[in-house]
Amino acid sequence: MANKAGARYSELEENKLRELYESYSDTAIAEILGRPSSSVRFARLRLGLMRPQKASGTQRLKEKPNTRQYGQGYAMTEEQKQTIRDEYQGYSDDYIGMMIGKAPTSVREFRRKENLIRTTDLRTHKTKIIPQSHSTIQNFLSMRLQELSV
Repeated sequence: MANKAGARYSELEENKLRELYESYSDTAIAEILGRPSSSVRFARLRLGLMRPQKASGTQRLKEKPNTRQYGQGYAMTEEQKQTIRDEYQGYSDDYIGMMIGKAPTSVREFRRKENLIRTTDLRTHKTKIIPQSHSTIQNFLSMRLQELSV
C-alpha cells in the first residue's frame, strides 16, 4: 500500500475515523486506514473528535485488531522446544530457528527462559560437525536432501 502521509483525508476516511475513534486507539485506526498514527491523531483533533477522559483506568480502548498470520509469534510446540534443548550447544539460534520455523529471537528467548547456556562460543568453530547420533538435525538434513533429489 502506498504511503498516505501528508495526503488529505477523503470523506470516506473521515467517516471511518468518526466511526472508530471512540473504540480504537489512534495506532489501530492508523493501521486500518494505512496512515501514520500522528496523522490520525491530528485529523481526529481537526475534526473535533475528543475522547472522554478515562475513569481511573477502568475503561481501556480496544487494542489494534488481530492481524497476525499463523506462524511466528505463536506458542512453540513441544517438539520445537525439544529440538532447541537438543541442539542449542552446537548450532546458532538462527540455524535452529530456520529448522523449526521460528524467528531466532524466539529461540533465544526460549533458551533464556529455560536457562540453556552454551558452554562454547560458536563463533570460534571453523567447521560444524553434524553429530553422528541419530539427531533432529540429521532428520532435517536428510529430508531436505530427499526433497531436492525428487
